[in-house]
Amino acid sequence: MIYVAASSKSLAVLQRIFEYKLKHLEKRFLIFDFGCTISPREMEIEKPDIVVYSSGTELEIDLMELWSSGDVLLNFDCFHIFSEKFLSLVGTASANFHPSLLPNYRGTNPINWGLFNGEKNWGFTWHVIEKGLDAGDIIFQKKFSLPDGASQFDIMGLCLMEGLKSIPLVLKSLDNPKEDSNSILFNPGSYFGSEDHPTIYISNIDDALRYQKILPFSPVKSWRWGATVYGLRVTALSD
Repeated sequence: MIYVAASSKSLAVLQRIFEYKLKHLEKRFLIFDFGCTISPREMEIEKPDIVVYSSGTELEIDLMELWSSGDVLLNFDCFHIFSEKFLSLVGTASANFHPSLLPNYRGTNPINWGLFNGEKNWGFTWHVIEKGLDAGDIIFQKKFSLPDGASQFDIMGLCLMEGLKSIPLVLKSLDNPKEDSNSILFNPGSYFGSEDHPTIYISNIDDALRYQKILPFSPVKSWRWGATVYGLRVTALSD
């Protein structure tokens, strides 16, 4: 069984991918919308291969009861941190999607920080789900150049589209872990991203303008604030 943890926003395109490219596989979609006020009952999804949950914890508990040897978990955009107990059950039979070229830009708002740091190349990663945020072994990566003026929404859209298209390759890799990964893995080559917590100090108008470039795309709760002798310090809550 292929279990696909996702949000209701990505459900339709995931269904199409499995229908046209992976029709022979048995699958079940586990839907959880982080921060959504709509109850699973209100979503009115009544199909045997779709289950809607009111919390990530509920999804995990149900999946632990359903899990059996040979099953695989794909986590596309379901924002839930799986417990150590669950991960010990699943082992390496899992893959999580992340919109950056790991190990660079782990955690929240990776694209925002890439824009702030002036990255010219970007990409996405599928990795094994392990303890630690975006810390599992890399299964598949793809790199692409960023056009001038690309916004966070442009980059995220491309990551999502290409990430979805790569699902058959990810499943192939999980099914054949000893297979030569060079036939599956897109080698990103050199990548000059920051692995540290990106931090800026707002002490003048130029700093404020740089910060303003990415502020509209970042939830306030995902930033750490602090006043120092150098000015206002803003740090990403990544890692």
